[in-house]
Amino acid sequence: MLHLAVQGPEIQPVMKAGIARIGDGMIDYWCGMSRAIHGIGQEKIREKNNFRHEVEYTRPNGRRLISEEIGVISKVMGAYIRPDRPKAARGTHRGDPTKDIPSGIKLKIMTFNIRGYISKREEVDLVLRQYLPTVLALQETNLNAKSNRLRLQGYQTVESKSHLRAGGRGLAIGVRKELGLSVSELRQTPHWMAAAVSGVHKNGEKLELFVINLHLPHKTNRRKLTILELTKYLRKLRSKKRKAKIVVMGDFNKDTNSTISMLNRIGIGLRRAAVNNSKGSRMNGATMGRMIDHISYTGLAANPNYAKVLRSVDLTDHLPVVAEWNIESLNNPTPPRRIDAAKIKELGNNFTNSNRFLVLANLQSNSDDLVNSVTTSIWKTAEELNAIKSVKIDSRPVLSKETLITIRKRRNTFKKITNNPSLQNEYSDLKEKVIKLCKQDRRNNRRSEIKKASDLMLGNKSRELWNWIKRVSGRFRSSLSDGPIYNKNKELITDTKAKTIAWVAHFEELAKDSTGNSRSPEKWKDIRNNIATFPECDSPLNWKEITEALKSTPNNKSPGIDGIPSEVWKLTQNEMKPVTPLAKLIFRLIKEIWDTERMPEQLDPSIVVPIPKKGDKRDPNNYRGISLIPTLAK
Repeated sequence: MLHLAVQGPEIQPVMKAGIARIGDGMIDYWCGMSRAIHGIGQEKIREKNNFRHEVEYTRPNGRRLISEEIGVISKVMGAYIRPDRPKAARGTHRGDPTKDIPSGIKLKIMTFNIRGYISKREEVDLVLRQYLPTVLALQETNLNAKSNRLRLQGYQTVESKSHLRAGGRGLAIGVRKELGLSVSELRQTPHWMAAAVSGVHKNGEKLELFVINLHLPHKTNRRKLTILELTKYLRKLRSKKRKAKIVVMGDFNKDTNSTISMLNRIGIGLRRAAVNNSKGSRMNGATMGRMIDHISYTGLAANPNYAKVLRSVDLTDHLPVVAEWNIESLNNPTPPRRIDAAKIKELGNNFTNSNRFLVLANLQSNSDDLVNSVTTSIWKTAEELNAIKSVKIDSRPVLSKETLITIRKRRNTFKKITNNPSLQNEYSDLKEKVIKLCKQDRRNNRRSEIKKASDLMLGNKSRELWNWIKRVSGRFRSSLSDGPIYNKNKELITDTKAKTIAWVAHFEELAKDSTGNSRSPEKWKDIRNNIATFPECDSPLNWKEITEALKSTPNNKSPGIDGIPSEVWKLTQNEMKPVTPLAKLIFRLIKEIWDTERMPEQLDPSIVVPIPKKGDKRDPNNYRGISLIPTLAK
């Protein structure tokens, strides 16, 4: 069986070097003539823009065409001919491609300057089979526009080939096959390239990771232009996709401090994955040189489990750098729901006079059931009055209404051009107008942001100023305490459940009574003898004492496990007597706790939040814990 693909019958025969280049009609004629003489059969299958011809040649002895005969037919036909291979020579049948990302896999990212691929391809494949990186970035492949495609065993790749002697000299980004991931090229230059890695989890949630492979040139002028171009691209990407997960890696030709400074100037919140097992990534003879190969990231939900240099890989003077995340770090977390304290203050009496609180104030129940009912009623009332907010990334619109209207006009005009070419001039005018309006909107947005920061600083509003800095810089989005940590045996753990157990064991050890004084009756007996008696503690609790405590409670503090902020209780602090249903409910509940000298079980648990200090962030001893108790218990 021969497979021939030629263009349609409108192509006329052209004579060149004595060989006839014939079109579709001539193939029909040739096969018709040959059928009677040599037994050639033909089946013509129409495809997009051409025809595919299935030409079957049979001989009495059953012998197949040899390569020389196929070459002659190819010249006569002017078409590409693909002989049908025997079934035994086709190899094993490929299975269905993996569509979903397997659960529990690790996102392992590797960057490697290989200094030429052709002479090292077997060893490069050996390294990839050994370490199995999920996403791979190669620099200096030394493949140019005339070279064949880069084919890595087990990887789907996109590449940037360069004709320059200095700079990228060939870049490639690869994704391991059979993981349900695919890679598509977005941008390529001689010194950096961008690609999108995408996939779908088993629950249907889409995954997308933007990968930048960078090789900064040595020459100063070219380096400045490369950084400027990359910064512009990344800022534009961040402005379009505020939640984008971005990894920038490669040969930066800069040491650690210079790299961190450059990442900060880019201004999208890039953080360098800290390497702990080596001071450098390039060998100077037999000594370790500077750390010039780096992996940086932004938008991921957690820090990498580890980042290290593969010191045993000696293919070039550069050493591979690898960082690993749990695949869950690429998921978009569900925004937490919170009670809007500012909206609660605005509602005032509308909130405190809810019928839910009136029913509970007159309901006969114990303190445990009452606390549960109060918590549920507060959340339901807040939801009914639209006082619930979801914590989302602040993505304020930059474009004005005029610009958006002009963009819609430009798009509508573009749709009509195919049917009405006379609209071409109108479309060009709208396109130029949109470009000018976008530039003006960006300038205005930049001025307004700077003015807002200045006003916050001059107004001594430190809380709002820090929120502005976090929003603009894009930093502080990933939790430091959610990264890998060491357990008691100094083993690095990355699993979420195992990390929870390790944190529990750590804080349990800190809270343990090492001296035994808390359970010693003699110790407490000595303390009680030296403490004065306070008769007011035995007197009944009154409403004035409760309101004084509410007034001294600070605002804008994190709530406990029930999620109720202090501002909810403080709505009743100015009542001389408990008049509103919420005030009556608070008075009854606190008075019952005071009289029975028993705290309900729901108010006992607290959330321990690790706050990092100086030192290795993987060591739990370099964290201090703060406890968030329910605001009613305060």
